Amino acid sequence: MTSTPEYLKEALGMKKPKYSLSSSNGYVPGTPDYKEKEEMYDEIIDLKKTIRSQKTESDKMKAKLRRLEEENAKKDRQIEQLLDPTKVMSKSPFCVNE
Repeated sequence: MTSTPEYLKEALGMKKPKYSLSSSNGYVPGTPDYKEKEEMYDEIIDLKKTIRSQKTESDKMKAKLRRLEEENAKKDRQIEQLLDPTKVMSKSPFCVNE
């Protein structure tokens, strides 16, 4: 006595239908299930769309990263200028370097 009915095993892909067990139908027991050409074509198109969208997103993120790095570098230069005592003194109106 089995716990899962045969038709359910076939529907879930756990077992091939009895009529497809002969090698004359092109099925050899133990070989993996292959998709129809149309299904594979549709899947390929979907995967290509996914790749394009991910590449576009990647390009946007790289551009954003580049802008943020440039902005960061600019702020670092500003901080260095503010912390550099020689530049502060030379620009001060109270400094007499003459």
